[in-house]
Amino acid sequence: MEVRRGRPDTALVRLREAAALDPRSPAVAEAQTSVAIELRRLDEARAAADRALALRPESLNNIENRVHLLLGQHRKSITVLEPLLRVLYYLTPAWLRIDPTFAPLRGNPRFEALLRRER
Repeated sequence: MEVRRGRPDTALVRLREAAALDPRSPAVAEAQTSVAIELRRLDEARAAADRALALRPESLNNIENRVHLLLGQHRKSITVLEPLLRVLYYLTPAWLRIDPTFAPLRGNPRFEALLRRER
């Protein structure tokens, strides 16, 4: 929420707190990776990514997807996203519809096709 409000520094503080409370949460580690990358805190991003990968190997694709999104590489992001929707993972077409992270992809025909996919 803090990232959407334009406060990624605050978001990172909250994610650190969440990681301390639940160090086995891959979702927190993935989110921490994304925000740290956005803030160019690469050492922290690398450590969070390593935690995410240790907890859930599929995190690699999600982290790669988020990096492409942050760099504005939308076609690459969608290419990485497509296989994630084929496996049992928290990313679903419904999630993609509500998560503002994916807003830059809205309107892209390939992304819109992913939103119409059934699980």
